Amino acid sequence: MSGRRNIDYSRPEEEEKDCLLHLVKTKAEEDRLFDVVDKRNDDILPHQEAAVRIIRTAISCLQTDSANRPSMSMVVNILEGLVDIETISDYNFLTWTPMEHPRRVDAAAASATQLMPESISGPR
Repeated sequence: MSGRRNIDYSRPEEEEKDCLLHLVKTKAEEDRLFDVVDKRNDDILPHQEAAVRIIRTAISCLQTDSANRPSMSMVVNILEGLVDIETISDYNFLTWTPMEHPRRVDAAAASATQLMPESISGPR
């Protein structure tokens, strides 16, 4: 919805402002979540309320304490507009912590660690 990458690895790691989570946290605290939406998509503009509902639902699914996350049936009800989403007052779980990351991934190493579906779910 935002048209942004989660993290812009072309920037120095210290620049927290380049993290999508930081932007979402800031806009949520300011009650301006629609600012996160990519305005280049003209089709989304008339659906501001639905877009904010989707973002709030996504945020609630990111809670670190699983007891605070909505069930999938609740998510469906929220997205269908049947239930209002609970207000989230603490957005600290959206705090981004810089961590080591590879600037470039070796293609051979990446393909060597690729898991096949059969190995993940077992034989059918």
